Amino acid sequence: MNARLSDRIERLLYIKQWALLYDLDPDRRLPNLDPRGFELLLPKKDRIWADPFIFYQDDAYDLFIEEMMIREKKGHISHLRMEADGRVTGPKKVLEEPFHLSYPFIFEFKGDLYMVPETKRAGSIRLYRCTSFPDKWTFEKDIFPGLRCADSTILFKDGRYWLFTAKRDDQIRADSERLYIFHTTDPVDGEWKPHPANPVVSDPDHARPAGCIYPDGKVLYRPTQYFRGGFAYGMKISKIETLDRFSYSETVVHDIRPDLGVSYLGIHTINHSHGLTIMDARLKRNRLF
Repeated sequence: MNARLSDRIERLLYIKQWALLYDLDPDRRLPNLDPRGFELLLPKKDRIWADPFIFYQDDAYDLFIEEMMIREKKGHISHLRMEADGRVTGPKKVLEEPFHLSYPFIFEFKGDLYMVPETKRAGSIRLYRCTSFPDKWTFEKDIFPGLRCADSTILFKDGRYWLFTAKRDDQIRADSERLYIFHTTDPVDGEWKPHPANPVVSDPDHARPAGCIYPDGKVLYRPTQYFRGGFAYGMKISKIETLDRFSYSETVVHDIRPDLGVSYLGIHTINHSHGLTIMDARLKRNRLF
């Protein structure tokens, strides 16, 4: 059988789909970095679920995800609710635009809840405010008009808000991105100032954000994506060594790969809150059953 016919048969029999993986352990203080043994949360076969973020309240987990109908190839933001016993309801679409949305990063500021989804195809980084939780989000402003960036992630540290975002550099290679940092004391109405060391990370194998930056004591860890064959393949965890208004440095300390005993084609986002670790995973799924 020639390779072209074999590929055609595989496309007829299988779909490649993003789904969610989770580990729920109330006693776990830090994210579980080993996807072996995670539970699988499968969407219907006509869509993908990716980029899961957690908002924890009332002893339950509100999950905001990228949902994309496979035929449409344009993502929107949907909401799932996971109870403390792992029961899940949803999804419900909560934010849609004429352009692709993904990576629904959420943060609180002065009693309001905000979202900075990836809006690269709109040519800007956009800010939305929640007007009725969880399903009403109103466009607030363009944080950076004209800046086409991916997977913006905000960290509060030392009285300032730090925005980490990835910008593609096509002069290096097609799937490469560099990490840029901006900072402000007011993430809604303040001026975001560029870090003088931008781009602070130029290695495409650990530049692009892959979820919330999380602390272990006084040490901060930044999940990042790395690519293989032009597609998000796995993740790395970087220890932030220095972060201030004048300098930045980090060191890769851990790899998360889908070939470590599990049969996924890729993983590229991880988040953790109150004992729940959640990732996304790309898998091959039979179309017939």
